[in-house]
Amino acid sequence: MSTDLKMRRLKFWFKNSLEIFGISVGMAVFWMLFMAAGNREFTGSIVSMGWQLFPLFPYYLMLAGFFMTAITGVSYFQAVFSVLISMGATRKQSICGIYFSTGGAILGILAAAGLIWKLIPGDISVSGWQLMPAFTGVLFSAAALFLIIGAVLARWGKIGLILLGVVYLIVGGFAGATFVLSNGSAVMKILSVHLDKSIIIAAFVGIVLYLATGIFILRVTRKLEVHT
Repeated sequence: MSTDLKMRRLKFWFKNSLEIFGISVGMAVFWMLFMAAGNREFTGSIVSMGWQLFPLFPYYLMLAGFFMTAITGVSYFQAVFSVLISMGATRKQSICGIYFSTGGAILGILAAAGLIWKLIPGDISVSGWQLMPAFTGVLFSAAALFLIIGAVLARWGKIGLILLGVVYLIVGGFAGATFVLSNGSAVMKILSVHLDKSIIIAAFVGIVLYLATGIFILRVTRKLEVHT
């Protein structure tokens, strides 16, 4: 592959990451202003109101990022993947592009949220920064889930999605039954005593799950028939 072609592909996927990030920012701003419009607790000028709202913005940004990964995780496989293959890209190149583009957008969202909370003093910022590992785990886990759904839909269609749903139900039911049978006491005790460690573990689990998802979607799409 020529260097020029590599650069064009890198620019294409970097642009996709920026688009996901940019749309997430736009959604977060709109959402935050919409919620603030009905809130009468804010006083003073527009500038002071904006200063009061700014520490809350990362929460809206990460929620918007969650929805964007849900949309793109599936749509990449439903539309973009076939187009890339028809333009001469290999399946591996396309999957790697989808995977790293999504991961890059998530890292951008987390970095922006963390930077805002570091620069803006206050209780909201302190609490948000302490919860950053949990947000990291949630966003990467969500991205992994929707990439898996997109790949399964592309490979096996609705049948694959039904089977995937059954697996999730079994896992969820088993976890729920375990919690109920233990009366929730053991789990809650662990969470209350080791809250900081649990939050860090959440980040670790999310990142590991995302890494494993990369291997999974590569294997699933390796012999995928593409209709153009």
